[in-house]
Amino acid sequence: MVEPKRPLPPDHQSRWSQFIHPSGRQIRIAASPEEHEHLKRELTHSELDTEFDLVIRGSPEHLQAIRELQAHHESRRASIRETHSDIYHDFEHIRSELDAISAELDQLTDHHVTLDANFSKFGYSAHLRTIDVENPSTPGSEDSGFGELSGDWNMARQAGMNIKFWKLPVVRQYFHKGLLWRSKESGEVASFELFVDLLYVGVIAAIGDTASESATGASLLHYLITYTMSARMWADLTNMTNWFETGDVIQRLFILLLLLCILGFTTNIAYAFESSYTAMVAFYLGERLLQGIYFLWVAACVPTIRGVMVCQGGLILVTTAMWIASVQVEYPGQLGLMIPAVLIDIFGSMAITFVMRAVQKYNESESSKRFASFMRRLATRFEFYPAFNIEHRVERNNTFIALVFGYSVLAILYQNRFSTFASDAIFGKACLSLIQAFCFNWMYFEIDLLNMKVHAIRRHYFSAWVWIFGHLPFAMGYTLAATAMSKIVLAHDSSRADEESLGELYDSRSLSEVSIGLRWFYCGGLCVALVFSCVISLSHIYHISQDSRLTRESRLIVRFAAGIAILMLPLVPKERLHSLALVGITCSVIIGCLIVDLYGLSRKDNNFWISGFSHSEKKATSYAAHCTLDEEHKTTIKRNLEMGHKTTIKDILRRPSLGRSGGGVFHWNDHHNPDTHIAV
Repeated sequence: MVEPKRPLPPDHQSRWSQFIHPSGRQIRIAASPEEHEHLKRELTHSELDTEFDLVIRGSPEHLQAIRELQAHHESRRASIRETHSDIYHDFEHIRSELDAISAELDQLTDHHVTLDANFSKFGYSAHLRTIDVENPSTPGSEDSGFGELSGDWNMARQAGMNIKFWKLPVVRQYFHKGLLWRSKESGEVASFELFVDLLYVGVIAAIGDTASESATGASLLHYLITYTMSARMWADLTNMTNWFETGDVIQRLFILLLLLCILGFTTNIAYAFESSYTAMVAFYLGERLLQGIYFLWVAACVPTIRGVMVCQGGLILVTTAMWIASVQVEYPGQLGLMIPAVLIDIFGSMAITFVMRAVQKYNESESSKRFASFMRRLATRFEFYPAFNIEHRVERNNTFIALVFGYSVLAILYQNRFSTFASDAIFGKACLSLIQAFCFNWMYFEIDLLNMKVHAIRRHYFSAWVWIFGHLPFAMGYTLAATAMSKIVLAHDSSRADEESLGELYDSRSLSEVSIGLRWFYCGGLCVALVFSCVISLSHIYHISQDSRLTRESRLIVRFAAGIAILMLPLVPKERLHSLALVGITCSVIIGCLIVDLYGLSRKDNNFWISGFSHSEKKATSYAAHCTLDEEHKTTIKRNLEMGHKTTIKDILRRPSLGRSGGGVFHWNDHHNPDTHIAV
């Protein structure tokens, strides 16, 4: 496996910054795309008489030139071997010995600089490059917007970074000719992003409570539209903080404006399709237009990604026109404009990516010269594309899913009026709902992430989009089930469920029976969540364990079948399936899915139920410690162990002379329990 790119030593940089090709042409190497543009302008004016090729380090052209140079030198070596055989073999032997010694010294003394987003967590990618912080870009690179990222980043952090009121946007990572260029620094979640999450708890609660008030088809449609709009606004904030630095005051104030728009959107959700539709759309468009203005401003400041940013901003303007037109149309005619606008808002970025890839891979030989020239110029506009920082994107996504799970727990809370257990059925439904949420959290955050080899974002661009968009129906389905659960828990349609024992704010919400619509909301939401959890899991690549009891595909088939089984429950007449039985069945099915996952991930050759209690398993567990002892005490300890006597660390420490060699003070390199027995 190739290790992440690390800073090259100065002599290596000077040696391979340029070399002579076997054809006689001079090859110049640029460390990054922005340095390529700078060197191209500089060398064109300074070396008019010299024939040279300028390539980017790690690009296909660079690799091809190195391979041709390697073939040339191998040919020369073969010629020398034939002419001077004896001297050649002696020299090769000496060189191999020196290489082995150098490798050993390098392993002992060299500390590799690796990515914080390490390959062991998200998977290896041969198309990933990091920007060397020790090798700053050329001065002219600041115009492109990338230079500040690859400059004295570590030095600035060590010296203390000063807050700027306004500065040019800096792209954190980007694609160029199939390679991902990024910083070695991990993408950390900013503190204000956690503040945004607090606001989104209220957004999810408002959307969910509105949907549960009337469990009808129209209410479901309104829920899908408003939830998708809120998800789009959340994605806007996530993308802006993921693609660009947000450290200056102006950008923070800009984010505050976006939050105010989200707040206004949230306050108009409940009556959006009755009387407050115009206000809701106005705040939504305010957030989207601010985002579009920001993209166009970035396009003006950062020419390298201008094409992508103009497309993003133009897409927002197109959907804005559709949303404004929907305000002028009466319901349900509004749906003819709302639904396409929502779909474009959600999937527009993916469409831009597909267009960009098609332009980059266009075969110019199959078209006329004029059209080929147009496609060539168009391809240069999409040569750079902002990329997701995988650590930041995954962490933000996990936070959003955690908010959804948190809302499901918040929705089942209630207060008793009396200090008795008169409403055992209501409390039982709340307990089952909590267990259900806990199982979902366990499966999503632990089971489905266990033994991951390559994350979906790093696996392929298609799997990345599946992972990103698969979370939207997953979150929508689970939130819909949670909204219905808030009503089902308080229902008093079963025995030992007394609505009068509920607190003043909750007794009025208690239903005498759970309607068919609420049952479909609840069971359908759980089904969608289970099915799309399978889709999300399939987008990753996992380590295949030959000794696991069940394969991943087998476990996901069981989970998919469980989702379909839950979906069939609303078909049972509500007289035969009261709310407590409904929640009990769904909870049992989900617990069964968790048990199948846990059992399937266990090893065949080990006992699933207990481990570590048998004598052989205890003996297989050993502890190691490093300490300094003189030869006398080493001999004593070894003799005691050979005779079968137990020697503990406490026994060693009690001896005053033990642990001193040459007057040195005895010390342990690691902390251990003094009662631990020393293993043979």
